Amino acid sequence: MVASSECAYDMSGFAISVKLARCNLPPHTIVRGPGTLQGVMFIEQVMEHAAAVLGRDAATVKAANFLPAITTNITPCSMYTMHGSVGRLCLGSESALSRQHQQPPQQQTVPLENDGIASVPATAAQQLAVFADDRVARAANSSSIANATATVTAADGEQQKAAAGVRTVLGRFIAAEDYTLPQLWAELLDKSDYNTRLGAVQQYNRDHAWSKRGIAVTPVRFECSPAAVSAALSVYYDGSVLVTHGGIEMGQGLSTKVQQAAVAALSRLLPEDQRPLPLSAVRLAASSSDIVPNNGPTWSSTGSEGCCQAVMVAAAKLVAQLAPHLRVGGDGWATWQATIAAVHPDLGFQPATVMLSAYGSFDGTLGNTADKQPVHYSAFGAAVSEVELDVLTGERRVLATHIMYDCGYSLNPAIDLGQVEGAFVMGLGVVLSEEVTVDDTTGQHLSNSTWTYKIPTPDLIPQQFSVSFLANAPNRTGIMSSKASGEPALMNATSVLMALQQAAAAAVEEVQGLADGSFCGAVVNKGASDEHWRVLPAPATPQRLKGIIGQFSIADALEAALKGPL
Repeated sequence: MVASSECAYDMSGFAISVKLARCNLPPHTIVRGPGTLQGVMFIEQVMEHAAAVLGRDAATVKAANFLPAITTNITPCSMYTMHGSVGRLCLGSESALSRQHQQPPQQQTVPLENDGIASVPATAAQQLAVFADDRVARAANSSSIANATATVTAADGEQQKAAAGVRTVLGRFIAAEDYTLPQLWAELLDKSDYNTRLGAVQQYNRDHAWSKRGIAVTPVRFECSPAAVSAALSVYYDGSVLVTHGGIEMGQGLSTKVQQAAVAALSRLLPEDQRPLPLSAVRLAASSSDIVPNNGPTWSSTGSEGCCQAVMVAAAKLVAQLAPHLRVGGDGWATWQATIAAVHPDLGFQPATVMLSAYGSFDGTLGNTADKQPVHYSAFGAAVSEVELDVLTGERRVLATHIMYDCGYSLNPAIDLGQVEGAFVMGLGVVLSEEVTVDDTTGQHLSNSTWTYKIPTPDLIPQQFSVSFLANAPNRTGIMSSKASGEPALMNATSVLMALQQAAAAAVEEVQGLADGSFCGAVVNKGASDEHWRVLPAPATPQRLKGIIGQFSIADALEAALKGPL
C-alpha cells in the first residue's frame, strides 16, 4: 500500500511512517489489487485536501504535482509547504527546504526555469496559498511535462537520449516516450469538457439546498510485470492446431488473446498476401499442469501477455520446422493444409516426417540471449466522475464517468474495453457499497450474505459511461506492444469517491448555513473548502455520508425560514 501511494505524483518530499498493529478481527480476503487501491485513495485524499485549503481546483493541483520530467534534488520540507513558483506540494518532516535543478550539459536544452522558493507564512492555509498561477496553468495542461524531454545533441549519443524521462521516489524509471500520463490527462479533460462541467456543478450547488453535486478527476499508475509461463502447440494432419497454455481463463479473455497470438505467429509461414490463418484453425485445450507444468500465477491482469508470448515462441519453432516444406496454395488455409500434408500425409499410420509439436516459454524477459530485459512497465490512466448526493438521505448517484486509458497496442480492443469497464464497476463496489462489518463484542462477521454485503447494483452504474484508449501509444517494452487492462483500471473508481467527498463538503456548508439561520439559496456554495472538507472513507454508504454531513432538523430550518423576510 505504501509503494502504491506515490501513484503518479512527485513524492520526493513526502515522509510516510508505517506502524503495524495486531487486531482482534479476521483479515479480509484478497480479491484484486490488494493494497494498491487503498494507497491510491490515501494520496488522493492528500491532494484533495491540499486543493481545498488552497481554494483551487483539485485537477490543477494534481497536475502540478505529477512526476516532473527534469532532474531535481529535494530535501524534505515542513508539512503542507508549497514550492512557491510552481505550486508543487512538498510533504515531509523537516523544516528546511531546498530545490535546485542540475545544470544541463552543454548544447542540451530543457524547458525549465529557476523555481525559487517562497517564504513560508505562519498558517497552513497561508503556506498552501503561495501558488503561482502561470506555472500551475502550464502544469494543468500538462504540456510542460509532456515536452520536458531534453533535446540531446548527436555527440551525447543514444545513452543519454534513453535516459530522458521521469523517476519515482522509489526508483522506478520511466522513459519519456513511455510517460503518457500528461497526454492522456489533457485529452481526458478536453474530451469530457471538464472545465464546463465543473462550472455547472458549482452553479448547481448554489441553486440547490437538498441536493449537491461533485466532480473529480484522478490519475492511475500501475506497475505491471508478467509472470513466467509455458505453452505447448501441436499440429494435426488436417491442419488443425491445439494449444495448451499455463494460464487460467477466468472470463478475462485470456484464451481469446492466446488464440489470436497463435494465429498471428503461425501465419508467418504464409505468403504476406495470404495472411492470416482463420481463427477456426486453432483450438484451445484446458489448462493442465501435466502438459505445461511449473507456471507462474495468472494475476495482475498480465497473464494474457505472458501466455501469448509463450505461445508465439512455440509457434515460431513450428514455423521454422515447416518453412523448408512450404507448399503454396490458392489461399492461406490451402497453403497451410498443403504444407502440413507435405510432412504428414493422411496415409494410414504413416507418421509425420518433422516434429509437429513444440513447447514455448516466457521467463519474464524479452530480447536476445545477450541483451534480455525484464518486462516491467507502468500502465497509466485517468478518470473523471460526476456524482449527485441527496443531503437528506445520503443516497448517491453517479451521473457520469469518462475514462482515458493507455492500453498500448491492445491485443484485443473489445476485450480490453470490457476489462476496463468491469474493473471500474468492481471498484465502485469498493468505494460505494461493499462494507465488511463485525460484531464489536464477539467479532462475529455480520456482513456474510447479500442482505448485508452489497455488491454494485445497476443504480450505482454511471448514467453516462465512456471509455477511450490513448491512440498511437505502443508499449515499447511490452509483449506485442500491449499493456494490461483489467486490474489497473480498478483504481479509476477513486474518482467517484473523491467526487462524493466534494459533494459532501458542499452539503456540510449548506447544513452549517441552516444551523446559522440561512435557508436554501441563501447559502452561496463555492464548493469544497478547508473549513467544510471532510475525509470520506470507503465505502461511501448513505449512512457514512449522513454521518459526515451532520445531523440537522428540517423542522427547525422551515420554522426559521418562515420567520424570515418573505
